[in-house]
Amino acid sequence: MPEWSPDGREIFYVSPEYNLMAVSLKITGDTVEPSAPRELFHLPAMDLTSVISPYAVADEQKFLVRVTPQQFINLIVDWPALLNKSAAAQ
Repeated sequence: MPEWSPDGREIFYVSPEYNLMAVSLKITGDTVEPSAPRELFHLPAMDLTSVISPYAVADEQKFLVRVTPQQFINLIVDWPALLNKSAAAQ
């Protein structure tokens, strides 16, 4: 399930171990030189035979990851304000 980065200089894919991998591409003239693959993070185990990708590339630093209903995500909104409150209380 490969996906290109928005600038076209990196390609992402899922490894057999459910890791999101990245390969940078150095484009010089008519040649393309790929970097060694690097692991970005582990994805939740899921059926990779689905036609729906388990992730989407937002930009080079952000990804949207599909999770199954059995998994829960804690979303903390405005977390910098929580840090400020904690620092002020000390």
